[in-house]
Amino acid sequence: MLVNYQAAYDSLMDKARWRITLTCYSEWHHVLPSSMDGRDHPSNMVLLTAREHYLAHLLLYRMGHTNQIFSVNAMLTDGTNKARKEQLRWKKWVRKWINKETQKQHRERNRENCSHIW
Repeated sequence: MLVNYQAAYDSLMDKARWRITLTCYSEWHHVLPSSMDGRDHPSNMVLLTAREHYLAHLLLYRMGHTNQIFSVNAMLTDGTNKARKEQLRWKKWVRKWINKETQKQHRERNRENCSHIW
């Protein structure tokens, strides 16, 4: 199954832009991430639930913005925020997936860095 990550991300951002209010725990998200020169301007900010916020960064990662894996990992390792933990119940499965993805990235980088040796 081919997933259009950009379409999924755009749909999530549109949903957040048009939402009237959130009554549960929420977090601010840069539509264009600050790591990609996104500004702290209201037009670039949306309010997301913790699960949506996590999903947004995961989608960005899957779209090829590999530095987003660090944001995803940070969300999962922040043990101080109880409301976030409640919304990210499926953390164990995700951590396994992230470890696989991170290991894959390290292998690819090592292969690139060592390719001149062989």
